Amino acid sequence: MTANQNTSMKSLQTLIRQPLVGQGRVSQPEPTAMDMAIVDSVFSKLRVLFPVSAPRPEDEATHKAEWLKTLAAQGIASREQVQAGLNRARREQGDRQFWPTPRQFALWCQPTACDLGLPKLEAAFKEAT
Repeated sequence: MTANQNTSMKSLQTLIRQPLVGQGRVSQPEPTAMDMAIVDSVFSKLRVLFPVSAPRPEDEATHKAEWLKTLAAQGIASREQVQAGLNRARREQGDRQFWPTPRQFALWCQPTACDLGLPKLEAAFKEAT
């Protein structure tokens, strides 16, 4: 893991887990330039894959902030995980054209049983019985 990936991993995780206390209120730390670059890249690629209902340019900053928080809350903290999510979005797109929710994208970033070399549910059940 490179120093940049490690820094990016820490900063995504701190968006949710380490709030800052200041002037009597709790606020979230600002995302790093690397965090924003990752989300910018994801948005540009998803615009091509899912052209319907993408965030409007004037609302994009708000959407990106929520995406960062959701990815951090779901434990998505590395470029490899985000790349896995993009790869899965490409595989599962099919006829779907609507922009995914941040939660859906976070689920795509997590490995499936098949990704981990495990059998599909039906095959595992047959093997167990």
